[in-house]
Amino acid sequence: MASQTPTSSPLRKKQRKELDRFIPNRDEDMNVRFRFPSEPMTPTKNHKCLNAEQFEATESRRRYQNMLRKEILEDTGDQGRLFSFGPRPDPLTPSRTPRTPHSDRVNLDTGSDTYNLSPVKLLPQTERYLRGLKPIPKPRRLDSVPYKILDAVGLPDDFYLNMLDWGSQNILAVGMGARVYLWNTLLEEAILLCELPAITGRPDAVNSVSWDQRGTTLAIGTRRGLIYLYDVQSQRRMRIFADHIFRVGALSWDEHILSSGSRDHTLVHHDVRQRREVTFVSAHIGEICGVRWSPGTGHLATGSNDNYVKIWDKRRLDTSIFTWAEHKAAVKAIAWSPHKRGLLATGGGTADRCIKFWDINLPEHEVKKQLRNNATRPGPPVFLDQEPQSSPIRRRRINESSADDTNDVVHGSSRTALDRQDSPARIAHDVYDARPAERMVEKPDWMTDPHLLSSHDTGSQVCNLMWSPHSDEIVSSHGYRDNQVEVWNYPSMQNVITWTGHTRRAVHMAMSPDGETVCTGAGDGDETVRLWRLPREEKKEERRRRKKPRIPHLSAFEDATSIR
Repeated sequence: MASQTPTSSPLRKKQRKELDRFIPNRDEDMNVRFRFPSEPMTPTKNHKCLNAEQFEATESRRRYQNMLRKEILEDTGDQGRLFSFGPRPDPLTPSRTPRTPHSDRVNLDTGSDTYNLSPVKLLPQTERYLRGLKPIPKPRRLDSVPYKILDAVGLPDDFYLNMLDWGSQNILAVGMGARVYLWNTLLEEAILLCELPAITGRPDAVNSVSWDQRGTTLAIGTRRGLIYLYDVQSQRRMRIFADHIFRVGALSWDEHILSSGSRDHTLVHHDVRQRREVTFVSAHIGEICGVRWSPGTGHLATGSNDNYVKIWDKRRLDTSIFTWAEHKAAVKAIAWSPHKRGLLATGGGTADRCIKFWDINLPEHEVKKQLRNNATRPGPPVFLDQEPQSSPIRRRRINESSADDTNDVVHGSSRTALDRQDSPARIAHDVYDARPAERMVEKPDWMTDPHLLSSHDTGSQVCNLMWSPHSDEIVSSHGYRDNQVEVWNYPSMQNVITWTGHTRRAVHMAMSPDGETVCTGAGDGDETVRLWRLPREEKKEERRRRKKPRIPHLSAFEDATSIR
């Protein structure tokens, strides 16, 4: 009887899978491939000139390829073209190929070379190349959201105004409408400092605020051209200056000197210790929206709607020492570096979008060399503007008795700010015209000012600039398009972080006295003040000291362990 157990068919065979791996043989082609050119030998029409960053990247790749060629192929000669005149190198035939690339050297590290992490000994050229590489810095970790948001109803959305300032006593001043509020960051309390009175029945508005170095006196610029000085501790108004005809949008202190810029194109310097000492300068041909003193150097930088940046010396304020016209839009953002004397950063408006860095301490021979290079460049002649001789223009000052409040000392020539009636008593005052005689014609792209170090296109309107006092980081607030706040590393201008959240332009910005908090404000449609953390980066010594446990000295236990 046949078995019922099924048997396998003889035609059916089990499929056999044969797997194998491909092991390439090291032959002379490897040496050829390393030498094969990646670009055509003849120039092409699409060939483009490399900038500095692209050239550095290309050089880095070339050095890396040379290092691999030397280590793998033991070829220590210079890399040449595929077809070149010279002795032909011996090919690495399979019979001559060593078992390992480093068989003729010591494979195990002796321990004397502390740089190598691999047990394989590297060539001396490779070791020198690796030692020259800079370690890649770790990116900073910063909070991407503000740690506090304050309501600021009435904060204007005006590029030309400066409504935030953080004093050295850790008090933030905010101008909103006709009122000025003080926010104590330690107590997290806000108080109303003042409300501007109406002038001849018409309301006034705050356009700028600025603390002095001690943080006890606050200067307030208004839409009617007045400047109020307030003692914050007593909350009492001390003085009124009426030297401008139109609004005062920029203020800056240098010890006892208060400088103000206005829409009337004038720059006014007040010595708050004196009663009548005032210096008027017709500085620009547009509204002055940026005024910033350099701490301890006696230099003043001003920016205006005429796209000019001017530098002034405290010893002679009637004439600017430098006039720069590299920006293509209004210049409001101005910041002096606290780390290098004479280093200035400026930012342009919507049509410019650039952050430019200047060095006012450039040696004279470098300036002349750059000017000679510009003069020898081909092209049509370019006429640079020249500072004209200062011409005194007679201005008037109202009588002090015409002030509404007799307790205030009023200085200035703005008769439209206080009254419209002719005053019988007038005091003449000199005003110096330091404006350029004519506008500079547009310069070619290759022609730049010798003091210009670099320029970085941010892609959006630059509203404010602030340097970190702890590192070479610079903070910029922006308008159109993204209303963002950026933190950059100088001089590489690599982005550290981008803060977003404002729905309108971040036209107002201030920094805390310790430099670890950035405050930004936006106007209509947003009306918020946001506080961002910018902690300083710990140095290696501080980090090591913080991690290392403190061991008390034996003398601390001397009394407790002594035997009597």
